[in-house]
Amino acid sequence: MLVAVCCATVCLQMPYIITYKLIVNKTSTYLRVADMVATSNYAINFALYSASGSTFRNNVERMFHRLGDCSTTAAAKCLRSS
Repeated sequence: MLVAVCCATVCLQMPYIITYKLIVNKTSTYLRVADMVATSNYAINFALYSASGSTFRNNVERMFHRLGDCSTTAAAKCLRSS
């Protein structure tokens, strides 16, 4: 799993780094596209962790159950006790 996350990070961040270093005009469309690809790294990391990490899935599930147990009036108290 760690190898997949590292490879995804390198592959998705590299176009941004190369484009940023090569392009003089920092408002270029190429830089914006490369930035969107680099930002998609976070979503892909979440998907990779969700697909392959049972501990990660259990913690996310527990977190959402905790949030579901918090009523709107007692949300602050519930979140503090977490």
